[in-house]
Amino acid sequence: MSGTIIRCAVLAAAAAALLAGCGGKADDKPTSTTTSTTPSTTTTSSATSSAASGSKMPDLPVYGVVETTKRAVAVGEQVCDPPGPPAQTMTASTGAPGSPTVVVAVPDGFNQAAPPSGDVALNLTGPDGLTGTVRISPTHLDAGAAFQQYADARTAGHEFNSVSILPDELCGYSGQKLMGVLADKPGSGNDYADRVVHVWTNNGDYLIALQLQGPAGSKGLDAAKSVLLGDFGIRMG
Repeated sequence: MSGTIIRCAVLAAAAAALLAGCGGKADDKPTSTTTSTTPSTTTTSSATSSAASGSKMPDLPVYGVVETTKRAVAVGEQVCDPPGPPAQTMTASTGAPGSPTVVVAVPDGFNQAAPPSGDVALNLTGPDGLTGTVRISPTHLDAGAAFQQYADARTAGHEFNSVSILPDELCGYSGQKLMGVLADKPGSGNDYADRVVHVWTNNGDYLIALQLQGPAGSKGLDAAKSVLLGDFGIRMG
């Protein structure tokens, strides 16, 4: 399935105030989104948009899910090539036995921050309040269910939130790109852009999430997004 899906969750009384925040940028999202005090759906030839009041979010189409070849892989096997020159790269690993290791391109001005902890394999800080995170998490869910769970968790806890989904497979693995707004009141909060990839290994499935976030309207987010969320390397643990 191809195309784009946008969903927005707001309180009914403030839906109109968030409309601009759900619209996003023209190069990543559809040009028209409908938000109202009752659930509604607007469909175009290339995109589907939906809005809901309260915290209940509609299910999303399963974009970016592909049939993954499952075969025995050797420890240390490079299944996806890392970014090549001139990209500057960093390695992200949780250190957990059997967990894959990821090599990502790092945007200009970004530096390593807090050390890895739990499923957080890499923390980055950048200019203009931007932050980057690489998470490598085991999952018992298939790709479609894992992506749905991730999108729900990413927007949870924010009174105003939106998410736009694009298919974004990586070297034969299912993947999605997510973009949106996380805020507690209109006109504030953070813009975010994530890339998630569902990876099969000998030791079970993993969800790899590259996360980029910054204050609403951050000028550097688009440039950083094209680097950090580009194709990345995966080496089996």
